[in-house]
Amino acid sequence: TTDGSNIKQMINLTVNCDKSKTSKPRVCITNDGEIDDKNSYVHLLYYANEMNLVGLVQTSSFAHWAGSSNGAGVTSMGASGDKAYAWPGTKWQSEFINDYAKIYPNLRVHDKNYPTPQYLQSIVKIGNIGYMGDMDEATEGSEHMRKLILDDVPGPLYITAWGGLNTVGRALRDIHDEYGNTEKWESIRQKIYDKVRIYMWYGQDGKN
Repeated sequence: TTDGSNIKQMINLTVNCDKSKTSKPRVCITNDGEIDDKNSYVHLLYYANEMNLVGLVQTSSFAHWAGSSNGAGVTSMGASGDKAYAWPGTKWQSEFINDYAKIYPNLRVHDKNYPTPQYLQSIVKIGNIGYMGDMDEATEGSEHMRKLILDDVPGPLYITAWGGLNTVGRALRDIHDEYGNTEKWESIRQKIYDKVRIYMWYGQDGKN
């Protein structure tokens, strides 16, 4: 005190921080299932409370694809795209989330904002995986991203390309095909410019 009485008082103050009330980045992950992506995926799940995950999309890359009757995919090592190339399958994301479900109750002890395993399973999508650079057709992964890009949720949408960008490219191509020749195109294109943040690792769709 300032009056010379030297009176002291202790106050216990508890501050509750509800992260659901704060703005978390909206993030859509794309990956090719390579071992580094699997390791990063585990890391991602431990930090899933720090972001608003809105998509977990498997795609292809120059090193990993499922195989396709279209032989267009060719790597510098000469492997043709009509055969599966170091492909991890499409079940591993769900299997990793099943493991996440086992520790989910303990994660919730530390932060109640960890997403439920059921929610994470709902945003697992398979994108364009036929061969390196595959953009032949719309997939559930590209369609999911198309809807995310066009929705009216405020704030940026972060799309990370751990593998190839082909599924992202297909989503953007479908948006252009739908609106490119309409009077809405200028506003749609500006919306994409303002909203979408793409982070690409290494450029994994080949030299072109």
